[in-house]
Amino acid sequence: MTAALALGGAALCGCACGGQDAAQAAPDAGIAGLAQSRAPVPGASRLIGEPAPVRPALTLELIDAGGEPRRRLRYAAVAGRRQRVHFKSTLTTAVAFGGKRQSRERGPDTEAWLEIEVVAASPERLDCQVHFVRGESMVREGTEAFADLHRRSLEWLRGPLVRFSADRRGVTEVSPFELRPELGHDTDVDLAWVIASTAVRAVIALPDEPVGPGAHWRIDEEEHRTVSGRRTTDVELRAVRGRRVELALSRGFVVPPQLVGVQRTYLVGVSTMKAVSHGRALVDLDRLHPLEWQVETEATLDGEGQILGERLSTSDVWSISESGSGR
Repeated sequence: MTAALALGGAALCGCACGGQDAAQAAPDAGIAGLAQSRAPVPGASRLIGEPAPVRPALTLELIDAGGEPRRRLRYAAVAGRRQRVHFKSTLTTAVAFGGKRQSRERGPDTEAWLEIEVVAASPERLDCQVHFVRGESMVREGTEAFADLHRRSLEWLRGPLVRFSADRRGVTEVSPFELRPELGHDTDVDLAWVIASTAVRAVIALPDEPVGPGAHWRIDEEEHRTVSGRRTTDVELRAVRGRRVELALSRGFVVPPQLVGVQRTYLVGVSTMKAVSHGRALVDLDRLHPLEWQVETEATLDGEGQILGERLSTSDVWSISESGSGR
């Protein structure tokens, strides 16, 4: 499903909203001066004129610095560093329409091998690329009554998958996600995005301040893919030995009501969606991706769907298990 919202606007004020005062204030500036006096304010409404609060795409708040000894945690990967990543995910979905349970399905289960390469490194940033090596997915085909699971090779994903950059604290920025033209099928796009975003999101952001065992920080970030919302991750520093740190993870994802595309699925509207995850990660600060991680997620979604031309309430429940390693 893809969040699709068309935003439109109209210049309702025209020259009647302060144009005369601006011209009198700078009579010799001509059109250039008038344009400068009307320079738009980022995030401002043209009707009200009050700037809307700009919320950063990612914020990190240190809640507890932990015990002694404390130190600043920074990733120290160098250019040319390559890290082989292997991960597995399993998915179980229960679907109900009109208050009646329709199906409970297993899959797709996915296993993939990736390689993360540090293409360039500076004292402040790391530019990285994710290469897809190989993988397979268990997919369900056939009618609801005679559906069958079979293995599908993901060989069509081989090669560079996505680029991203990270600062030395692990705060990542993903380049616009584009697939090769032959990978235009909706299911392929969604699966490729899940694999790529899993690899990137596994990089854990670290606080700016020195921290010690027991430290607790919170990461709040935007999510824009199938649906839009805010993802909050609580991280606890469990243990430190040399350059390795062990972290406990607790993640929540809340989605406000919104419309989604009907061309990709039966779902046409989301009224509520919540996801809760718990897991752990072992990180080597001389690399970038965790050496080990494991996350269990439970997600629920309530909305409105369309089947055979009839709109009905729908409820989905997902159970997702992810685990992986990076060497």
